[in-house]
Amino acid sequence: STSCTGGFSNQRTVGGNTQVASRGAPFNAYQLTFTNSGNTIVTIYGVTVDLSDYQHHVFAQPHDTNLGNGAGITLGRGQSRQIVETAGAAHPVASCDVVSWQP
Repeated sequence: STSCTGGFSNQRTVGGNTQVASRGAPFNAYQLTFTNSGNTIVTIYGVTVDLSDYQHHVFAQPHDTNLGNGAGITLGRGQSRQIVETAGAAHPVASCDVVSWQP
């Protein structure tokens, strides 16, 4: 199963460099949670999400195919993993929905 929550993060990585937001000025972000509730090991290689603003308008549909630096995210039975992705300070992320994911 997957879920997505909009919100903020105090750091992001751009071009391999980690940037930390100044106090009181976090980056808009979204958090993805992947949970393996099945009976076999699962590796997730990509995910597509809809990002919405505070008026519930979808303003972006990011597609991340570089999960785990290209190796994917492997989950054993019952395991969960959270990933925080920043969307850029110019776009407030109020909510997000997982459109699809690629095992």
